[in-house]
Amino acid sequence: MKTIFIPLFSGIEGKNILRTGIYKRLSEEKDLRIVFFVKDADRAAYYRKEFASPNIIFEIVPKLRISSADNFFSFIKSYLLRTKTIDLKRRTNLERTRNYFNFCLSFCANKIFAWPSVRLAIRFFDAKIVKTPQPLKEFFNRYKPSLIFLADLFDNTETAFLREAKRREIKTVGFLSTWDRVTSRWMIRLLPDFMIVFNKQLKEETARYADMPKEKIYISGAVQLDNHFNHKPAERPFQEKYIVYGPLGRAFDASAESDREMVALLNSIVEEKMCGLNGDEKIIVRFPPNDFINESELKKYPHIIYDIPGKRFGAVRGQDWDMSSDEIDYLTDLLHYSSLVICYYSSLSIDAVVLNKPVININFYPTNEKKRHPYYETTHYSKVKSLGGITLVESKDDLCRAISTYLANPTIHAAERKLVAEQQGARADGKSGTRVAEKILEFLTSSQKQHPYKLENVRVL
Repeated sequence: MKTIFIPLFSGIEGKNILRTGIYKRLSEEKDLRIVFFVKDADRAAYYRKEFASPNIIFEIVPKLRISSADNFFSFIKSYLLRTKTIDLKRRTNLERTRNYFNFCLSFCANKIFAWPSVRLAIRFFDAKIVKTPQPLKEFFNRYKPSLIFLADLFDNTETAFLREAKRREIKTVGFLSTWDRVTSRWMIRLLPDFMIVFNKQLKEETARYADMPKEKIYISGAVQLDNHFNHKPAERPFQEKYIVYGPLGRAFDASAESDREMVALLNSIVEEKMCGLNGDEKIIVRFPPNDFINESELKKYPHIIYDIPGKRFGAVRGQDWDMSSDEIDYLTDLLHYSSLVICYYSSLSIDAVVLNKPVININFYPTNEKKRHPYYETTHYSKVKSLGGITLVESKDDLCRAISTYLANPTIHAAERKLVAEQQGARADGKSGTRVAEKILEFLTSSQKQHPYKLENVRVL
């Protein structure tokens, strides 16, 4: 029996692995043992209850003691990625903090060090110098894995798994399970033997910004979109016609001021029968599964219904959450029957586009229409925006016109929405997750083994 190690340290990993064809296909292999790793007992107990099987194991990774060398390489990785998004984040942080010293330091360090040759050297020494924490060594000794599958190569603990696997000459497969991190986080500290990505765009970005050889990158399709093709919509969640609104969330608006004001604005549009509405519609406010909501801050309006999905394991906003299969199905139902979707620069836009729903992105603040949201210009989202399948509005009047236009004719921009769906890796066969699993199994049984961190095996782009 062969063993695969799979860390599950974030909600995205759980959603995109356990809730897709990846887990379904891998779990069908009778001679395969899968050891999932989580960071706390609550999450382990939660998953064990649902995914009980003799060949499925959930292990808890204790808090690891981090060495000074590990801290150094973790620190320097932040300066070794140069993208439009990184520059945008730096400028946005300067506007918020007015700390010109940190801005100049970050700017200079990024310009000096963010080169493929520097990343090559840093990866080489990172792989050689940093010691593996003893608890991880014990897992390797106990289970003797044949392959490590890593869906968050930006996480330091997953990097530690990858580093130890390299030293033991165990095969490694990386998976970019989100559409933005390769251009918006930091350098991937160590490269796996093989990488799986959603689409052609991510393949190009992984080669350019993560220095991964293109011949080692496989395009699977976007696994998180499979359910929109596989799930047959149930009955309407609401009898009234409704619009789905995805709030900005506290990650980008800590005061939640924009969300409060936008909810009030949308309610008044319905109440006053504006923008092509007849006054009977509902606004479904769909919060992200990793946000904590202070509902007392959002007044109860007669046309507003709050939808707060997900289970949160932690006490603060972050990656420590999960969405059940029923909740994922419900999202498909909710979008399928909606009249249109209003949101910001989030993956909810892509979900809606895949279901051919008109999408409006908000690029103004209700209390200050001249103020813009800078993150529409990020590397990943600007490419979506350029296709024209999503309408960007910059005032209340623009918003009203867009709502009225789409309600009168929802087929407007349908061709452009199809282009966005194709760009993001939506596959109508709903088998992207299965393709990921099949590629893992293919790599598991192959004899090929390389070490991308070795100087002679990494190509400088």
